[in-house]
Amino acid sequence: MKEQQLPIEIASKAVLTIDEATAYCGFTRRYLLKLVGLRKLPAYKPNGKSLFFRRDELEAWLTSVRLTPITEIDAAAQEYCYKMKGGASK
Repeated sequence: MKEQQLPIEIASKAVLTIDEATAYCGFTRRYLLKLVGLRKLPAYKPNGKSLFFRRDELEAWLTSVRLTPITEIDAAAQEYCYKMKGGASK
């Protein structure tokens, strides 16, 4: 699958329209509207009709839940086991 490039104007804007936000996030318009309706995604509606998103808030939301790689889990488990066996502290 070929990765699409964002238009320069979207990548440099601080506030995005719903269409720009869908292009930025890669989600459908319907899914973004659902997230806004469930109050899971911050959005702005200054005139009561048009919906806007702050790019920095979209980035924060997109990266809010990190899945820990197995290598980090293994390292933490090994460190825990070492400490529990009475190993020297760092």
